[in-house]
Amino acid sequence: MRCPKCGAPLPDDAKVCSICGEKIMNGTAGEPAKVSARPRDENFDVESPVRRKTAEELRVKPERRDQSVAVITGILLTAVLIAVAGILIYYAFKAHQRTVVGVVTATTPAEDFLNTTETAATTQESVTIDEKTKATGEESEETTEEESSEAAEETVVFSGEEAERAFVEETTEDPGVEREYGGVVYHIVNGEATLLRCYSTDAIMWMPSSVFDARCVAIADGAFADCSHLRAIELPSGYVTIGSGAFSNCVNLETAVIPDTVTNIGDGAFAGDPAAVIRSSAGSYAKNYADTAGVSWEEGNALGMN
Repeated sequence: MRCPKCGAPLPDDAKVCSICGEKIMNGTAGEPAKVSARPRDENFDVESPVRRKTAEELRVKPERRDQSVAVITGILLTAVLIAVAGILIYYAFKAHQRTVVGVVTATTPAEDFLNTTETAATTQESVTIDEKTKATGEESEETTEEESSEAAEETVVFSGEEAERAFVEETTEDPGVEREYGGVVYHIVNGEATLLRCYSTDAIMWMPSSVFDARCVAIADGAFADCSHLRAIELPSGYVTIGSGAFSNCVNLETAVIPDTVTNIGDGAFAGDPAAVIRSSAGSYAKNYADTAGVSWEEGNALGMN
């Protein structure tokens, strides 16, 4: 039996065409179905279940083709723009590198000092050699140890930390150093020493006039404060300043010999010293201070103790 619509061969008991889907039987077995008046599809191959596409369907629509061309064109333009941007960035980077290489590197003051020192030393050495050449007519083939020593003394080349240290010494003030002597800490700068703090437990102290080749000129604020063990102290000639509270709260201090060179004593230098007596010459600054500060005074210039 064949399908009344498409003519495809079908089994005798088929109710629906497996090719075109046309119903073959109504509800009752053996009763033929009504054939549809729909015209036969000439593009359907009865020998194959695949329906052939018409020429209209196979034809590419112009709208879709135009859209595809536009998309491809956009992709190409984007790729070109990216390539151009990459080239521009590359050459800009190369130009920046050439600029950086051409810039003169800044140097620190210490490095400038080092370069200047080395240049001066080289120049001095060249001048020395020229002078020797003119005097003798020719350079000596051998140099004695004495000449080598003199050349070494004339040419001084600093490097590294030495150059930095030399630069600091020439361009800044000497910050000084702190050193300890006899249980007392001194700050030494420019050949002068200031007594900073006493850690000695001696009851009687004769202070030195100089320490570490530096003149002792001052006692800092509170240098002997709270030294309850101190009974007597003698300052030699050369001291100029006694700071504020220098001997404050020395509750057992009995005598302090102050030289005539002292011209400045800070406030409360002997505050809290109930038994303290300043010993100095009459008419000295120390005598006037004692009178003003209410500190006991007696004439003398030495302790006179053993």
